[in-house]
Amino acid sequence: MDWSAISGIAETVSAIGVIASLLYVGYQIRENTVAAERSNARQTASDHARVILSFVENEEMADLRLRGLDDLESLSTVERYRFDLGMSVWLETIEQAFADAQIGKFSEDLLVEYRNRLALIVDTPGGRLWWTTRKSWLSPSFRNVVDRVLEEGTPEEIQSARITTST
Repeated sequence: MDWSAISGIAETVSAIGVIASLLYVGYQIRENTVAAERSNARQTASDHARVILSFVENEEMADLRLRGLDDLESLSTVERYRFDLGMSVWLETIEQAFADAQIGKFSEDLLVEYRNRLALIVDTPGGRLWWTTRKSWLSPSFRNVVDRVLEEGTPEEIQSARITTST
């Protein structure tokens, strides 16, 4: 066997090694992307849960939220401030999910849950009034999402989940 044949075999083996390495790196990148997307979805869910729990764990805040959703104008200045901040933080967590989905980093299936929760809250008398006066606090693309939700209304299958102070 001469040196040119050995060189040809070495180049072929090297090329196969490079191709195998590139395939492996591609696989690892894909796996890392999936893991990052799942982590992102978990973080968004965790942020959302933390905001919701702040209302659940604090009876005064739960009462404030329910009264605000029924009749926003009945809140005092301090209550309105607290309501505004609570709604803003809550909506920012949902906004992040929709923004991530727009770039393909959040499951479209999970967005259905967020859309339904959004409808339950924003599609109330106080929620609609809050939205018309404070939507500029959020991104234009998310404003379009919420405006579409309000146009479509709350899906019938989740309307029974709505909680209000009205009887």
